[in-house]
Amino acid sequence: MDWKTAEKKPIKVKVAGPFRDTETVETIEGDFEVDEEYLEKHGGYYIIEGVQGERYPCAIDVFEETYRWCGC
Repeated sequence: MDWKTAEKKPIKVKVAGPFRDTETVETIEGDFEVDEEYLEKHGGYYIIEGVQGERYPCAIDVFEETYRWCGC
């Protein structure tokens, strides 16, 4: 496999949270179960609404590495 480097475009998304409770989040791929193990591993999650209206959970630690608050 030939790997290349790419960078995410600066696209604004809607974010709710952080949440620190178990929940089932409906995503376009199906239901995602946020359980105790997920919470212990990631410290919680945000729910992101993407550019096409899709919603998905994003672990707090991953969110902090991937996104920055834009204040817009």
